[in-house]
Amino acid sequence: MVLSGGYASPSTRARRKNAAGLERAGGIDGNVSNLSVVSFPDTFDPADGGIQTGRVELTVAERAALAKAQRKERGRKRALDRSRRATNPNQYGMSKRQQARAERRGAAGLPARQAEVPGGARAANTAGIPKQAYRRDDLSAGYRLNRAKLAEAAATLAAAKDHRTRRI
Repeated sequence: MVLSGGYASPSTRARRKNAAGLERAGGIDGNVSNLSVVSFPDTFDPADGGIQTGRVELTVAERAALAKAQRKERGRKRALDRSRRATNPNQYGMSKRQQARAERRGAAGLPARQAEVPGGARAANTAGIPKQAYRRDDLSAGYRLNRAKLAEAAATLAAAKDHRTRRI
């Protein structure tokens, strides 16, 4: 157990000493998308000074970067799903669109074609439990590579969030 205040750089110590001399009280409200900061005189007397507020939120550039990262993540997850479906086609049924196409081909007298990547639900029993556990699926080398890329991107995003938090 550490009973001291821990390390603080000289500039941080100076900033804290300066803030303590302002004789103001403050509060912070953390929200999902922003951080609000309020400061008021520690005497609670309006004559000693007014209430000061501030808000820390994402910039337009940061919002755009976050949206782009979310789109890329969605694409990576979709690629993982397609790869799993393509490697284990017996575990999935055809989607409604694929079924309709097969019916149209049958009505036209064309030979049946197997969908390369079935888009329907996983084969399950009447209780909705998959007939084969996901852990028993075959995983291609591409799937493993995509899964590693997804994990790396998630770690990068988490590190960027931590860095931004420290910077602010």
